[in-house]
Formats: sequence, structure tokens, C-alpha cells
Amino acid sequence: MVNGCGVDGNCLIHDGDSIEVRTKQITVGELKLQPKPLLFSVNGSELQYPPQETIITFRGRPVSDDDPLTEGMDLRVTGFKQMPILSELLPYVKFPEETPAGSSLKLNVNGQPAEFTSILHPGDRVTVAFV
Repeated sequence: MVNGCGVDGNCLIHDGDSIEVRTKQITVGELKLQPKPLLFSVNGSELQYPPQETIITFRGRPVSDDDPLTEGMDLRVTGFKQMPILSELLPYVKFPEETPAGSSLKLNVNGQPAEFTSILHPGDRVTVAFV
């Protein structure tokens, strides 16, 4: 503000003018932080498992979109409260249109036999096949 009036852009300043600088308080929500998907290899192809929610934390505690941003804040953004299990990944897997009659689903994670409830971690190699 110059002499009590709001100013946008350039403004000539004269001797005796009163200048007041106001800073806008930015909130966490204005950053529009988005979590990244988890990456897996499924049958040799990369699969991006989408975030299930947006959790923003500061020093291990959740923050809300309305919280003010302060100097030196180290915000962490995650999209999952817990790691997914194999069955949650299956809707994103492309299966063949037809499966042989009487076949069963064989699941492996990192070369080891797996179950529908096997917990996955980013970078895991998943093999899904009908045998």
C-alpha cells in the first residue's frame, strides 16, 4: 500500500510517501500437493497403482489444507494409509479375453508364490497367469 491505498503493479514513490508491505499467508491447500502412484511390474509391464487418498504430514502429524505454510516446513505427501494387498491390484491387471476351461489363477510376487492377501511394496514384480 502507498499512502493507505492499494497498489497493483508499478507505482511512483515520492519523498514522504508512506509504504506498507503486506504479505499473503499461503496455506498448505494452495500448494495443491498430490501423491504419486505406487509402481509395480506386472507380467513384465509397469503398472501404476493410483493413490487412494491424499495425506499430508508435517513432523509425522497430519496437516489440513487450511493450515498456514511456514518457513522451513518439510511436508510429506502420501496416497496410502497402508500398502495394498495383491487383490487390490488385480482390477488394474489386463487379463486375456478368454481363459482355458478349468484353469486356475497363479500368483507370484518377486518370484515367490503369493496369495490374494500378500502385502505389496513399490517395485515388487508380480506375475499373474492362468494355468
